[in-house]
Amino acid sequence: LDVGCGAGVLACVAKRRRPGLEVVASDADDFAVESTRRSAAANELAVEAMGSDVYANVPGRFDVIVTNPPFHRGVGTEYGTARRIAREAPTKLRRGGTLWMVANHFLPWGEVLEESFAEVERVHAGRRFKVWRATGARDSRRDPRKPQPPHLPRKGRPGGGSGTSVPRRRSCSSTP
Repeated sequence: LDVGCGAGVLACVAKRRRPGLEVVASDADDFAVESTRRSAAANELAVEAMGSDVYANVPGRFDVIVTNPPFHRGVGTEYGTARRIAREAPTKLRRGGTLWMVANHFLPWGEVLEESFAEVERVHAGRRFKVWRATGARDSRRDPRKPQPPHLPRKGRPGGGSGTSVPRRRSCSSTP
């Protein structure tokens, strides 16, 4: 699933590299959905493109979700959609599934991903972009659309929860 697909670049690259994959792309913007359809058709690729406000109209669960989330609204900046993509992803991933997020280097998505995923790794950090990989829902009983207040300890962290351990990972806020 390519959520917030824009022109469908990630969806088309995935389908080109792995022709046997079933690739679905979604975006809330009708022009983006049509652009994805045209990108796929121009490259003779079978990609299903649909209109959806994040995951609202996307049926099923996926092994992989990819996103380069939108953060512009007109000339301004808007982070709400990207936060929803990250926080609600565990509800759309199959067990063992992975969220891959590509984002401009200055966007703070590592911390947001850590709210919903047990393992978060920054796998690339260039001058312009970062790539994040997130796996394992942090707590499947918690509704990811309602983030835990930051002042409450989270399960697996010092001072909170059941004492279960969280796999070690590189800090999302550190620089290489």
